[in-house]
Amino acid sequence: MFAAIITTLTLSVCAVGADKPVLIQSPSIQRVTEGHKAWFCCTISNIRPEDTDLHWYRKLPGQNMKTMELVSMLRARSSTEKEYRLSERFQSYRDTSNSSFTLTVTDVVHNDSAVYYCRVWGDINGNGAQLIVTNPADDPVLVQDPPISKVPEGVTVQLHCALYNASVTVTDVQWYHQRPGNKSEWALSHFVNDSVSRSGCISDRFQSYRNVVSNSYILTISNTSISDTAVYNCSVWSYIYGGGTQLNVTEMSRAPSYLAWLILAVVLGVLAVTGGIFLIRRRAFRNHPSHPPTETDHRSSGADYENVSLARDVPGSGGHQVDSNNTYMALQRPTQSIYGHLQADNKPPSRS
Repeated sequence: MFAAIITTLTLSVCAVGADKPVLIQSPSIQRVTEGHKAWFCCTISNIRPEDTDLHWYRKLPGQNMKTMELVSMLRARSSTEKEYRLSERFQSYRDTSNSSFTLTVTDVVHNDSAVYYCRVWGDINGNGAQLIVTNPADDPVLVQDPPISKVPEGVTVQLHCALYNASVTVTDVQWYHQRPGNKSEWALSHFVNDSVSRSGCISDRFQSYRNVVSNSYILTISNTSISDTAVYNCSVWSYIYGGGTQLNVTEMSRAPSYLAWLILAVVLGVLAVTGGIFLIRRRAFRNHPSHPPTETDHRSSGADYENVSLARDVPGSGGHQVDSNNTYMALQRPTQSIYGHLQADNKPPSRS
């Protein structure tokens, strides 16, 4: 009987332990310049946020957990007690939709640098979030490159975000995109532990890389589509932004590839060469006779000259050559006789 009672008590204690609230805080580290606003989120589980009080404490340098300073207290909704605030700069909010509490600190000063804890039930704390307040002259500067990028769909594009006055090894970066006609939306975050968190509407075509040598983050978008057209901004510390990159993705038909231009140039070159050869061959064909060559065609001009010379060098009496004029007249007489005969035949009859 006694053993059964001990077992029942043990199970009850374990059940109570299993139902203890769990508090998760974010971000773990936050750097804010003096005069700006800081915020802390505390997500709670195993308990209804509207049914419990929540306290915010801060642990200043040199303090321990027992001497922490209360900065804000948010009572349960059923309570009528007034909420406590260290000053009006500290505000607490409850969000029942995602079971979380938020603390905001406006117009931060250097003395606000501390580790902030959320607490319930008097002794259950969150994991803590460190606030580092910096001088405005030490703010990071983000330089994005290129400022404008126009690419055809289907290619891979890289957007660079270089950090100055901050190191990529200790600084998270967030990427935002603003499509035409829409407001700016969070796309993804790249944390110092090299993990990446994406928005639900961002696919794994979007990849973020850290380049320690150039102290920059690189957003790579592969297989770009028309819907990727937007302005992309990198951001650190929740309020410092780069100048942005305007990415314009065009349809493939509006951006012919260099290969198409090369093929067109080769085709035109081949046509030009072929046309030139045709014109040359046609001109050569016109300059040659159409009938086949004969033995007479193969005689040289020198042979013709010899035949004429032999005809003019007919030997006469006494072995002297006949005068060339007489030879020419002798050659002409048959023609003249024939011509005279023709005239006689064609002469009309005379009248008696």
